[in-house]
Amino acid sequence: MTENEKKFVNKYLEYYKKYNGNIPYQVWTDEGLSDYRQSLGISLKRSSELTIEAVRTLNQNDNNMDENSVVKIFKRELGDWLGLSNDYDCETYKTLNNNGKNYIPQYKANFKVGSDEKVLFTRDTSFYSHNQGLVITDKGLYYLADNDKPDDIKFIEWSDFDNVVFNNSIFYFYRKTTEIIRISESNFFKNSNTESCIKLAKILTEIANSSESDYSVMIKFAEIGEYDKAIDIANKLINLDTYDRIARYIKCGALYDKGTCEKNDKTILLDCIKESVSLIKILDDNDDDVCWLFYFVGSAYVKIGEYEKARDYLIQALLIDDVEKEREVQEMLDVAEDKLKNEWEQYTQKHSYLDRRLIMPIKDSCIAGCVCDEIKTFRISHLPSDFEFPSTIPVVNQLYIGHRYNPNVYIPFEQSEEYFFLDKVDELCNLLQCLGAKTITIKRLTGKDIGELYKGEFETKGNVGYKLAEAEAQYKKEKNINRENEKKDSYERCLTYDKPTKLPYIPDDLHWFHHIKKWQNIANERVQNGGKVGSSFHECISTSETRFYSSSELDSINAAVKILLVKASGSMNNKEEKEYKESTNTEWSVDVEFWALDEFDNGKASQKSQKKLTDNEEKYKEEVLFYLEDDGIIDDEERRFLERKRVRLGISEDRAKEIEEECMPQLTSEEKEYLEALKELGEVDLQNPRIRRMLDHERDDLGISEERALELEKQYRD
Repeated sequence: MTENEKKFVNKYLEYYKKYNGNIPYQVWTDEGLSDYRQSLGISLKRSSELTIEAVRTLNQNDNNMDENSVVKIFKRELGDWLGLSNDYDCETYKTLNNNGKNYIPQYKANFKVGSDEKVLFTRDTSFYSHNQGLVITDKGLYYLADNDKPDDIKFIEWSDFDNVVFNNSIFYFYRKTTEIIRISESNFFKNSNTESCIKLAKILTEIANSSESDYSVMIKFAEIGEYDKAIDIANKLINLDTYDRIARYIKCGALYDKGTCEKNDKTILLDCIKESVSLIKILDDNDDDVCWLFYFVGSAYVKIGEYEKARDYLIQALLIDDVEKEREVQEMLDVAEDKLKNEWEQYTQKHSYLDRRLIMPIKDSCIAGCVCDEIKTFRISHLPSDFEFPSTIPVVNQLYIGHRYNPNVYIPFEQSEEYFFLDKVDELCNLLQCLGAKTITIKRLTGKDIGELYKGEFETKGNVGYKLAEAEAQYKKEKNINRENEKKDSYERCLTYDKPTKLPYIPDDLHWFHHIKKWQNIANERVQNGGKVGSSFHECISTSETRFYSSSELDSINAAVKILLVKASGSMNNKEEKEYKESTNTEWSVDVEFWALDEFDNGKASQKSQKKLTDNEEKYKEEVLFYLEDDGIIDDEERRFLERKRVRLGISEDRAKEIEEECMPQLTSEEKEYLEALKELGEVDLQNPRIRRMLDHERDDLGISEERALELEKQYRD
C-alpha cells in the first residue's frame, strides 16, 4: 500500500467510525471524500478494494479482541452462549461476521454503542431490523425494549453492578443491595431453560466483578491523553458520591492537562482552578494530593497571566514530593514575582488594608508552604518596593503590621501599639501648631506616662516620620518649643510656642486627620475664620483607638505566627516563640490654647499673603521659589531677572513683595535673635577676627549651624 493509499484509508475509516459503518452519500460529495480520493491519484476501482480490505481488517481486529478480563471470561464461558446461540438473532462475536454479513455497524448505530467498543453478543428481538433487544460489549450492556422508542436505551457498565440474580424469567442487576435494572429472559435467549439462565447470571456476575473499575479506566484515559473520557467517568462517579476524592482529583488533573495541551485554554484552566480549589477545601493539609492541587492552581494561574493569584498556591506547591516539579514550581514563582515587580511598586495602594495588614518576610530558601489566611508572606528578596520599615532593613520571621492611614509604613507587631499611639499624638500636635497653638498640654490619664514613652528604648524611634519620641532636643528644634516653660513631670508635659508668623493653615502629609471629623472641624474653623474662633481645643487619645486589630483576633494571629515559624524553620525554639498579648490601655489628654489673630507676628502681612493668587501671581511665585531654592535668598543678579518677570506679568511692587515674603523661609526665634545681634553690630566687617569670634560664639549658643548663619548674614547684608 502506497503512502497516498494509506492517507485515503485513514480518512475513509474516520468517516466509517463516525457514521458507524453507514457513510452517507453526501460525505463523498459535499464533504469532499471523492475529491480527496482523486487528488491522491487513486482510481475508483482501487478505492473500492482498499475500503473493503480496511473494513475487513477493522472487523477482524474487533473480533480478535484484547485479552482483558471481560473478554477472557466471555470467550471462556460464553463463546457459544451456553450452546444456545444461532447465526441470525442470538449471536456472539464468533458468528456476527460469518458468511460475509456485517451487522455490527447497524447494532452500534441503533443502540448508540461507542465506535471503540467491542461487540460480544447481540439479541435481536425485532423482525431482523437490529434495533430492539440487547447488545453486550466489553464496556457493558445496552438494552432497548421497544424500537418505537429508539431513544429509550438503557446502558449499564460492568462496573455499575456487582451481582446478577435470575428469578421468574427476569434477570435482576444489583449494586450491593440496590437494584439497578431488570431485563426479561427473552432478551438473552431465544430458547432457554432455568438452568442456563441461572448459570448465565453467575457468569455475568463474575465478569462484572473482574472488569476494570471506573477508577482504573479513568486513570488510564487520563494517562494516555483521552482527557474528555477521563472527565466523563469522573463526573459519573462524582454524581454518585460528591465527596469522591479520587474522582475529583483525577478530574482536576485531566482538566489541567487538557487546558495545557490546548494552548493554555483559559476556560478549561479556570474550570481546573475552580474544581481544585473546591477539593482543597475538604482535604486535610497533610494529604499527599494537596500539593499537586496547589500545583494545578498555581500553574494554571501563571498560564492565564493571573500572577498575583498564583503566588500563594505556588508557595504551597513548593512542598511537592517531586524534585523536578519543585524546580519547575520555583521557576514559575520567580516568573510570577518578576511579572509583578512593576505592580508591586504601588502594592499598598492596590490592595485593601485587611489584605495587606499583617506581613512576614521569610528567608527565600524557607518560603515553601509559608502561607496562611491571616498573614501575607513574602520572600525577603522579593518584597514590594513601596514597603517602609523602621530600621530600613526588614527582619526575616518578624511579624509586621501596616499603618492603616499611612499605607507604606510597616511596624513590628509587638511595638505597633505604642508607635501608632505616639504617631497620632505627634500628628495632632503638629496640626495644632500649624493652626496657631500657644500652648499644648499633654497629660497622662491611664497607662504609661509621658516620660516613659518619650525616653524609653523604642526600636522605631526617629524613623518613618516618628517625631514625638525623638527626645527633647529634637522636639525643640522641630516645634520651636520654649524650653524654660516645658514641664518635666512624667504625668504632664506643656509645650509653649512663639507667636505664629503665618495665619492658621492645614499642613501637608497628614494621615490621621482625614479620618477624624473632630480634627477637621477645628481646623476648618481656624483656617476659614483666620484664627478668630476656636480659642481652645480638647482631645483624648488612647492605644485602644490606635490598635489596628481587635482583641478577639490575637489568638488567631498568635496561632498563625506559630504555624509560619514552624514551616519556615521546620521547628520553633524558645527564642523564636512569640506570644502577643493585649497590653494595658494608655490614654492621654491633649489640651491646646490658641493665639488670637491680633497677637500673630506680622498678622496683617500674613493675612494679605493668604489671598488667592491669580494665574500670573502663581507664575511669579514659581519664579521666586526657583531663585530661593539654592540658598534661600535673592541676590542682585537674580533680582534683575525677577524684576523683568514682574513687569512682564503685570504685578505691582507691593503685591510682588507680599508674594516674596510668603515664599521666604520662616525664621525660628533663635534665627531672629541672631539677626538682632547682627543689627546691633551695625556696619562692621563681619570677617574681622574679633567680630567673627563673637558671632561664632553667639551662633553656637543659639544652636545655629555655620552654614545657616552664613545665609542669615548674607540676608542681613542684602
